[in-house]
Amino acid sequence: MSFYRWPLFAFLLVGLYPISMFGQTSDNSRSKNFQVCLNDYAECNPKQLSANEGQEVAEAVRDHNLENCLSGLGRCDETLLSPEIREEVRCAARVRDVSNCLDSLSLWSVCDQRKLSSEEQQLVIRVTHEHNFQNCVNGWDECQIGNLTNQERNEVTAAGHERLLQSCLTGMGVCNLTQLSPSEQKQVGKAAHDRNLENCQYELQACDRSQLSAQELKQITSTQSYH
Repeated sequence: MSFYRWPLFAFLLVGLYPISMFGQTSDNSRSKNFQVCLNDYAECNPKQLSANEGQEVAEAVRDHNLENCLSGLGRCDETLLSPEIREEVRCAARVRDVSNCLDSLSLWSVCDQRKLSSEEQQLVIRVTHEHNFQNCVNGWDECQIGNLTNQERNEVTAAGHERLLQSCLTGMGVCNLTQLSPSEQKQVGKAAHDRNLENCQYELQACDRSQLSAQELKQITSTQSYH
């Protein structure tokens, strides 16, 4: 009898195995669809959700929508918002627009001054002017010198002259001696001589001994011989 039972058992096992696999595949598909719906993806199939899952997905969609509306990023459906929340979203959009207008240095900011009040527009004008003034003082390419007052232009000129003097004194950057006063040229010459003397004392390649006095050469030679 046992000889005939084994084929029957094997037949039942093979027959039940695909059913078990189909059940697992179906569960995996439902679980994947549930995650897709929670993320509010277009591939979501609401028909595959249970009642509890549908309620959870609806709450997640409302949360995602609220976040999009408040941040101004992504799709915002105001029909899903209560009147109180809609007012908060409008306030957030107003604050965001003012911030974008104030952040005039950012290439990614989108500013619509038509949405600003007269006080906010005046604030944006003042801050934008100050940003431009600082750009000019720092010698940046974004400077629009034509938008400055006469006093501000004088300050920008003085700042540019000071940058030039520091470049000449340190031997770094662009130095145009013709734009310096005679006393400043003397300072630059002394600074260059001192740098060269130090280079020679440490036997650096930048040393130019031809620029040293006889006394300085003697001191350097004596010091190097001692070491």
